[in-house]
Amino acid sequence: MRQKRTTQVSIFEAFAAPDIGRELEMMSQWLDGHRQVCDWVHEDLRSRGVKDTGRNGLSAESVVRCGLLR
Repeated sequence: MRQKRTTQVSIFEAFAAPDIGRELEMMSQWLDGHRQVCDWVHEDLRSRGVKDTGRNGLSAESVVRCGLLR
């Protein structure tokens, strides 16, 4: 079963370089303010006829954030 959201620890303060860290933080804040994006991705991922067997995939939020980083 695919989850919609997975809670993760922020890495902005400890690991990110100042410039890219600020950009990533702004994108993260935008996504936090627009939760419907993850809802749309979650519905799209669930509509592919995937059975509830096997390993759990990435959460919908992780898929969105990986896509942005890509």
